[in-house]
Amino acid sequence: MTPSTPARITFLMIIFGFTCSQCSSKSVGPCSKPWSIANMSVLPFLRKNLFILLLIPILWYASILITLGDIWFGGFKVFFDGKLFKSRMRSSAGGLMSGLGSEIIGRKIIHFHEVDSTNEYAKLIALDEREGTVVVADRQTAGKGRKGRTWASPEGGLWMSVILKPKAEPKHLSKLVFIGALAVVDTLWKFGIEAGIKWPNDVWVNGRKICGVLTEGRIGEFVILGIGLNVNNDAPEELRKMATSMREFLGREVSLSEVFHALIRNLDHWYRLFLNGRYAEIISALKERSIVLGKEVKIIDDETELVGRAVDIDVDGALILETPKGRVRVLHGDVSLRFL
Repeated sequence: MTPSTPARITFLMIIFGFTCSQCSSKSVGPCSKPWSIANMSVLPFLRKNLFILLLIPILWYASILITLGDIWFGGFKVFFDGKLFKSRMRSSAGGLMSGLGSEIIGRKIIHFHEVDSTNEYAKLIALDEREGTVVVADRQTAGKGRKGRTWASPEGGLWMSVILKPKAEPKHLSKLVFIGALAVVDTLWKFGIEAGIKWPNDVWVNGRKICGVLTEGRIGEFVILGIGLNVNNDAPEELRKMATSMREFLGREVSLSEVFHALIRNLDHWYRLFLNGRYAEIISALKERSIVLGKEVKIIDDETELVGRAVDIDVDGALILETPKGRVRVLHGDVSLRFL
């Protein structure tokens, strides 16, 4: 993106003003008298602003940097790449970055106190940020779930999105949602919580959802892996029979930073396996941690409904159902899975 000339000129005028021949004063915007280019006196302008003129090349470059960057006001990001984006950023993410012990995931941490959606923000910055950059927020005002649903994201939970740029065939990218779920399950096990994966992208504990995983992106450019984990937060009243949290299961508060660090390390482990083409290990682990295999299930999408016994997950991550009409291969995507 190249900044426009008016943007650069406006920046210079705002910082230093200009000299008007009619009122001989510095102004920001129009002065009290009618103004035009003809009203500007060149020689007085040069005499009074010689030092400024010498700084113009430097200021021109600075204005480019500001235009290419973000506009902040009082700690709030107002515009990003020409789009209105409400957020409030923490002054530092140093505490989150210390002691991560990962190689790829967590190379950079962007920590918000509040943001509309970590996934949406990550998509905006993905092309300009390094692989492994993590966007994490204390709370989201418009968290995203599957099929365009909103995801309740109050303070106390772990809401994060990771920018990935894998060099892999498109057919393998669908497995990234699995590595997110596997990393979450491994993290929960570390805290003594026996969790499992409800194919394709949810993590459950004792029949209730504790985490959702979402992938979005552009083929050949980036993938955003979003994770929403209930840690110390309460689920909305209408969801309390279906959702749970680490605090509810353990009966105590859990350190968010400890959960974050463990999750980053586990995610880094599974992502490196993915980059090395060890897809069979990922699918094998998915089967071991699955809570649907061997159960009678109903799969519902926009147009069809399937009922059968979940008997396998194939090499591509598709769920294999045994139905009265034979085996059916269900690709993970926009489907809902209900236990019978």
